[in-house]
Amino acid sequence: MKKVLEGAGSLLVFWGLAGLVHELVGWFRLWGVLGRLPFVDGHEWIASGVILVLGVVLVMVAEAMDGRPAGPEISTAAESAARDRV
Repeated sequence: MKKVLEGAGSLLVFWGLAGLVHELVGWFRLWGVLGRLPFVDGHEWIASGVILVLGVVLVMVAEAMDGRPAGPEISTAAESAARDRV
């Protein structure tokens, strides 16, 4: 899950930065995704900023998941019997 969030966050950060650079100086015309979406017409600055912030948040969430275990701890019958005796 961590790798998926990191990948999606990195992609969103890239798209957000490419959109902002395109709006600022006109570069990265082919890399921008937002220019092809009709419902953001005229609001590319805001949409690029939102995508950039969302990507940064996803990467931060993925980094926060670094110390967590992958799932519930599954113990063997011997371990649970020893734990019950204590």
